[in-house]
Amino acid sequence: AEGEPGGEADAWFARLGELVADTLHVIGVPYCKGGVMARNPQWRGSVETWRKRVESWVRQSRPEDLMSVDIFFDLRAVHGDVRLANDLMEDAYRLGSEATEFAKLLAAANADFTSPLGLFGRFRTEDGRVDLKMGGLFPIVSAARVLAIRHNVVRRATPDRIEGLRALGIGGDADLDRLSEAHRVIVRRILAQQVVDMEAGIPPSNKVEIRRLSRSGLIELRDTISGLSGIDDLVRSLMFRT
Repeated sequence: AEGEPGGEADAWFARLGELVADTLHVIGVPYCKGGVMARNPQWRGSVETWRKRVESWVRQSRPEDLMSVDIFFDLRAVHGDVRLANDLMEDAYRLGSEATEFAKLLAAANADFTSPLGLFGRFRTEDGRVDLKMGGLFPIVSAARVLAIRHNVVRRATPDRIEGLRALGIGGDADLDRLSEAHRVIVRRILAQQVVDMEAGIPPSNKVEIRRLSRSGLIELRDTISGLSGIDDLVRSLMFRT
Protein backbone atom coordinates (compact mmCIF):
# COMPACT_ATOMS: atom_id res chain seq x y z
CA ALA A 1 0.00 0.00 0.00
CA GLU A 2 2.87 2.42 0.72
CA GLY A 3 6.64 2.65 0.89
CA GLU A 4 9.44 4.21 -1.13
CA PRO A 5 11.89 2.41 -3.43
CA GLY A 6 14.78 1.16 -1.33
CA GLY A 7 12.80 1.53 1.89
CA GLU A 8 11.91 -1.06 4.53
CA ALA A 9 8.78 -2.32 2.76
CA ASP A 10 10.60 -2.49 -0.56
CA ALA A 11 13.41 -4.52 0.99
CA TRP A 12 10.89 -7.00 2.43
CA PHE A 13 9.24 -7.50 -0.95
CA ALA A 14 12.64 -7.80 -2.61
CA ARG A 15 13.37 -10.80 -0.40
CA LEU A 16 9.91 -12.24 -1.09
CA GLY A 17 10.35 -11.71 -4.82
CA GLU A 18 13.68 -13.51 -4.73
CA LEU A 19 12.19 -16.44 -2.79
CA VAL A 20 9.28 -16.77 -5.23
CA ALA A 21 11.50 -16.53 -8.32
CA ASP A 22 13.95 -19.09 -6.93
CA THR A 23 11.16 -21.48 -5.94
CA LEU A 24 9.48 -21.25 -9.35
CA HIS A 25 12.82 -21.82 -11.05
CA VAL A 26 13.45 -24.99 -9.04
CA ILE A 27 10.04 -26.49 -9.87
CA GLY A 28 10.33 -25.81 -13.59
CA VAL A 29 9.24 -22.23 -14.23
CA PRO A 30 12.58 -20.67 -15.22
CA TYR A 31 13.78 -17.19 -14.42
CA CYS A 32 12.45 -14.62 -16.86
CA LYS A 33 15.16 -13.88 -19.42
CA GLY A 34 13.90 -10.32 -19.61
CA GLY A 35 14.18 -9.85 -15.86
CA VAL A 36 10.45 -9.41 -15.28
CA MET A 37 10.46 -10.62 -11.68
CA ALA A 38 9.67 -8.89 -8.41
CA ARG A 39 13.22 -9.59 -7.27
CA ASN A 40 14.19 -6.71 -9.57
CA PRO A 41 13.33 -3.17 -8.40
CA GLN A 42 11.65 -2.07 -11.63
CA TRP A 43 9.04 -4.81 -11.15
CA ARG A 44 7.91 -4.10 -7.62
CA GLY A 45 6.67 -1.06 -5.77
CA SER A 46 3.93 0.53 -3.74
CA VAL A 47 0.70 1.70 -5.31
CA GLU A 48 2.09 5.24 -5.61
CA THR A 49 5.35 4.00 -7.14
CA TRP A 50 3.38 2.05 -9.71
CA ARG A 51 1.09 4.99 -10.48
CA LYS A 52 4.09 7.18 -11.27
CA ARG A 53 5.67 4.40 -13.31
CA VAL A 54 2.55 3.85 -15.40
CA GLU A 55 1.97 7.58 -15.89
CA SER A 56 5.54 7.89 -17.14
CA TRP A 57 4.98 5.09 -19.66
CA VAL A 58 1.75 6.61 -20.93
CA ARG A 59 2.75 10.28 -20.96
CA GLN A 60 6.23 9.88 -22.43
CA SER A 61 5.24 7.13 -24.88
CA ARG A 62 8.79 5.87 -25.38
CA PRO A 63 9.30 2.78 -27.54
CA GLU A 64 11.62 1.25 -24.93
CA ASP A 65 8.75 1.16 -22.43
CA LEU A 66 6.37 -0.83 -24.63
CA MET A 67 7.43 -4.29 -23.48
CA SER A 68 6.82 -3.22 -19.89
CA VAL A 69 3.40 -1.87 -20.89
CA ASP A 70 2.43 -5.14 -22.56
CA ILE A 71 3.30 -7.09 -19.43
CA PHE A 72 1.82 -4.67 -16.89
CA PHE A 73 -1.60 -4.42 -18.54
CA ASP A 74 -2.03 -8.18 -18.06
CA LEU A 75 -1.67 -7.78 -14.28
CA ARG A 76 -3.87 -9.98 -12.16
CA ALA A 77 -4.19 -9.84 -8.36
CA VAL A 78 -3.59 -13.22 -6.73
CA HIS A 79 -3.21 -12.54 -2.99
CA GLY A 80 -3.76 -9.91 -0.35
CA ASP A 81 -5.91 -6.79 -0.72
CA VAL A 82 -6.87 -7.15 -4.38
CA ARG A 83 -8.38 -3.67 -4.38
CA LEU A 84 -4.87 -2.21 -4.45
CA ALA A 85 -4.14 -3.93 -7.75
CA ASN A 86 -7.62 -3.51 -9.22
CA ASP A 87 -7.76 0.23 -8.50
CA LEU A 88 -4.30 0.66 -9.95
CA MET A 89 -5.29 -1.24 -13.07
CA GLU A 90 -8.44 0.83 -13.57
CA ASP A 91 -6.39 4.03 -13.30
CA ALA A 92 -3.84 2.66 -15.77
CA TYR A 93 -6.51 1.77 -18.34
CA ARG A 94 -8.11 5.18 -17.96
CA LEU A 95 -4.77 6.91 -18.53
CA GLY A 96 -4.01 4.68 -21.50
CA SER A 97 -7.37 5.27 -23.13
CA GLU A 98 -6.98 9.05 -22.86
CA ALA A 99 -3.50 9.24 -24.41
CA THR A 100 -3.84 9.25 -28.21
CA GLU A 101 -0.12 9.15 -28.99
CA PHE A 102 0.33 6.27 -26.58
CA ALA A 103 -2.41 4.32 -28.36
CA LYS A 104 -0.82 4.98 -31.74
CA LEU A 105 2.58 3.83 -30.47
CA LEU A 106 1.09 0.63 -29.08
CA ALA A 107 -0.61 -0.14 -32.38
CA ALA A 108 2.55 0.56 -34.39
CA ALA A 109 4.66 -1.64 -32.12
CA ASN A 110 2.35 -4.58 -32.66
CA ALA A 111 2.09 -4.14 -36.43
CA ASP A 112 4.96 -6.43 -37.37
CA PHE A 113 3.24 -9.82 -37.61
CA THR A 114 5.07 -12.19 -39.95
CA SER A 115 2.97 -15.14 -41.03
CA PRO A 116 4.55 -18.61 -40.80
CA LEU A 117 2.86 -19.43 -44.11
CA GLY A 118 5.06 -19.49 -47.17
CA LEU A 119 4.60 -20.18 -50.84
CA PHE A 120 1.31 -21.90 -51.77
CA GLY A 121 0.17 -21.72 -48.15
CA ARG A 122 2.79 -24.13 -46.84
CA PHE A 123 4.03 -23.72 -43.29
CA ARG A 124 7.62 -22.60 -42.87
CA THR A 125 8.93 -24.97 -40.22
CA GLU A 126 12.05 -25.53 -38.18
CA ASP A 127 12.74 -29.17 -37.39
CA GLY A 128 9.23 -29.92 -38.57
CA ARG A 129 7.58 -27.49 -36.15
CA VAL A 130 6.06 -24.03 -36.31
CA ASP A 131 5.98 -21.56 -33.41
CA LEU A 132 2.28 -20.83 -33.02
CA LYS A 133 2.85 -18.25 -30.32
CA MET A 134 4.84 -15.86 -32.49
CA GLY A 135 3.20 -17.08 -35.69
CA GLY A 136 -0.41 -16.79 -34.61
CA LEU A 137 -1.24 -16.26 -30.93
CA PHE A 138 0.90 -13.17 -30.38
CA PRO A 139 -0.84 -10.87 -32.89
CA ILE A 140 -4.28 -11.83 -31.56
CA VAL A 141 -3.33 -11.28 -27.92
CA SER A 142 -1.58 -8.02 -28.77
CA ALA A 143 -4.49 -6.74 -30.84
CA ALA A 144 -6.99 -7.47 -28.07
CA ARG A 145 -4.74 -5.81 -25.49
CA VAL A 146 -4.14 -2.67 -27.54
CA LEU A 147 -7.84 -2.22 -28.29
CA ALA A 148 -8.81 -2.94 -24.68
CA ILE A 149 -6.42 -0.26 -23.43
CA ARG A 150 -7.58 2.23 -26.05
CA HIS A 151 -11.27 1.70 -25.25
CA ASN A 152 -10.85 1.29 -21.48
CA VAL A 153 -11.98 -2.33 -21.38
CA VAL A 154 -10.49 -3.41 -18.05
CA ARG A 155 -10.18 -7.12 -18.68
CA ARG A 156 -7.21 -9.50 -18.81
CA ALA A 157 -8.00 -12.61 -20.85
CA THR A 158 -8.04 -12.20 -24.63
CA PRO A 159 -11.56 -13.67 -25.16
CA ASP A 160 -12.89 -11.40 -22.39
CA ARG A 161 -11.31 -8.36 -24.01
CA ILE A 162 -12.86 -9.21 -27.35
CA GLU A 163 -16.28 -9.61 -25.74
CA GLY A 164 -15.78 -6.33 -23.91
CA LEU A 165 -15.17 -4.57 -27.21
CA ARG A 166 -18.27 -6.22 -28.65
CA ALA A 167 -20.35 -5.00 -25.71
CA LEU A 168 -19.23 -1.43 -26.47
CA GLY A 169 -20.14 -1.83 -30.13
CA ILE A 170 -16.49 -1.55 -31.17
CA GLY A 171 -16.05 -3.57 -34.37
CA GLY A 172 -18.32 -5.82 -36.36
CA ASP A 173 -19.44 -9.17 -35.05
CA ALA A 174 -17.86 -11.01 -37.98
CA ASP A 175 -14.41 -9.54 -37.33
CA LEU A 176 -14.57 -10.17 -33.59
CA ASP A 177 -15.87 -13.70 -34.14
CA ARG A 178 -12.88 -14.44 -36.38
CA LEU A 179 -10.49 -13.20 -33.72
CA SER A 180 -12.14 -15.30 -31.01
CA GLU A 181 -12.20 -18.41 -33.17
CA ALA A 182 -8.59 -17.96 -34.26
CA HIS A 183 -7.54 -17.64 -30.62
CA ARG A 184 -9.45 -20.81 -29.74
CA VAL A 185 -7.99 -22.85 -32.62
CA ILE A 186 -4.39 -21.82 -31.96
CA VAL A 187 -4.52 -22.29 -28.18
CA ARG A 188 -6.10 -25.73 -28.66
CA ARG A 189 -3.31 -26.79 -31.04
CA ILE A 190 -0.59 -25.58 -28.69
CA LEU A 191 -2.09 -27.35 -25.68
CA ALA A 192 -2.61 -30.60 -27.60
CA GLN A 193 1.03 -30.58 -28.67
CA GLN A 194 2.20 -29.85 -25.13
CA VAL A 195 0.31 -32.88 -23.80
CA VAL A 196 1.96 -35.11 -26.41
CA ASP A 197 5.39 -33.64 -25.71
CA MET A 198 5.14 -34.02 -21.95
CA GLU A 199 4.11 -37.64 -22.33
CA ALA A 200 7.23 -38.12 -24.45
CA GLY A 201 9.45 -36.37 -21.92
CA ILE A 202 9.87 -33.27 -24.10
CA PRO A 203 9.65 -29.86 -22.38
CA PRO A 204 6.40 -28.15 -23.43
CA SER A 205 6.66 -25.18 -25.76
CA ASN A 206 4.61 -23.23 -28.28
CA LYS A 207 6.03 -25.13 -31.25
CA VAL A 208 3.61 -27.49 -32.95
CA GLU A 209 4.66 -30.48 -35.04
CA ILE A 210 2.88 -30.01 -38.35
CA ARG A 211 3.01 -33.63 -39.49
CA ARG A 212 0.96 -34.68 -36.44
CA LEU A 213 -2.06 -32.81 -37.73
CA SER A 214 -4.77 -34.52 -39.70
CA ARG A 215 -5.60 -33.16 -43.13
CA SER A 216 -8.65 -31.35 -41.77
CA GLY A 217 -6.64 -30.07 -38.80
CA LEU A 218 -3.92 -28.78 -41.10
CA ILE A 219 -6.46 -27.01 -43.31
CA GLU A 220 -8.16 -25.45 -40.27
CA LEU A 221 -4.87 -24.17 -38.88
CA ARG A 222 -3.69 -22.88 -42.26
CA ASP A 223 -6.97 -21.04 -42.86
CA THR A 224 -6.84 -19.61 -39.34
CA ILE A 225 -3.31 -18.26 -39.77
CA SER A 226 -4.10 -16.97 -43.24
CA GLY A 227 -7.05 -15.06 -41.82
CA LEU A 228 -4.73 -13.05 -39.57
CA SER A 229 -3.11 -11.29 -42.51
CA GLY A 230 -5.32 -8.23 -42.07
CA ILE A 231 -5.13 -7.99 -38.30
CA ASP A 232 -2.96 -4.85 -38.35
CA ASP A 233 -5.50 -3.03 -40.52
CA LEU A 234 -8.30 -4.19 -38.22
CA VAL A 235 -6.55 -2.77 -35.16
CA ARG A 236 -5.94 0.58 -36.85
CA SER A 237 -9.55 0.80 -37.99
CA LEU A 238 -10.90 0.08 -34.52
CA MET A 239 -8.48 2.28 -32.56
CA PHE A 240 -10.53 5.43 -32.86
CA ARG A 241 -13.97 4.00 -33.44
CA THR A 242 -16.56 4.85 -30.82
